[in-house]
This record gives sequence, C-alpha cells and structure tokens, in this order.
Amino acid sequence: MEKRRQMNKKTIGKMLTRKHTDFLKSIDSEEIKKLIDTNSIITGGAIVSMLLNEKVNDYDYYFTDKDTCKKVAQYFMDKWNIAHPQGVGKCPADGKPIRPYIEEEEKTQ
Repeated sequence: MEKRRQMNKKTIGKMLTRKHTDFLKSIDSEEIKKLIDTNSIITGGAIVSMLLNEKVNDYDYYFTDKDTCKKVAQYFMDKWNIAHPQGVGKCPADGKPIRPYIEEEEKTQ
C-alpha cells in the first residue's frame, strides 16, 4: 500500500494565498475586495484535504464581522439577480419573477 505524503504548512499557506488572490480578482467592486481581504479567513475541509494530499472540493470563507458578511452576501445576490432576470420561478399570485433577497432577522433572547 502506497503511503501518501502530507503537504506541509508552508505549501498549504501558499496555495491558500493563491486561491484567495484568484477569488479577489474575480470581484469587480474595490469595496468588497477590501472587505474580503481584510475581514475573512479560509478554514474548513480544504485545509484537511490539503494536509492529507486529497482533492479540495471547496474553500470555506468566514467573515470576522456582521457588516462584511452582509455586504458580501448582497454583492453576490445582486450579481445573481442580474445574471438571472427570470428569477427562480414565477409567483403564482401575479406571475412576476421570484428573486432571491437577503433578509436579516433580529435576534431575540
């Protein structure tokens, strides 16, 4: 049975930096780029997969504050709605397109 070589911390760091840079290049808003670059971390299964030298399925971003999360979510929701003017279906009541939106719920204690 062949033993897999584990990736080292330095190599993983370089790969994550490259993926992060590529992700930022895909964003056309300087404000959103700066927010993501300043207020996010990459974590999750991607790092474990790299450590085990396995295929990475996706990269999990976590935002360090609520404002960044809301602005990034709105940016991508707006992009989705522009790319899909037909929405995700039609409203049965009036036939208008149903478009996703972001709704913030107040936290109750």
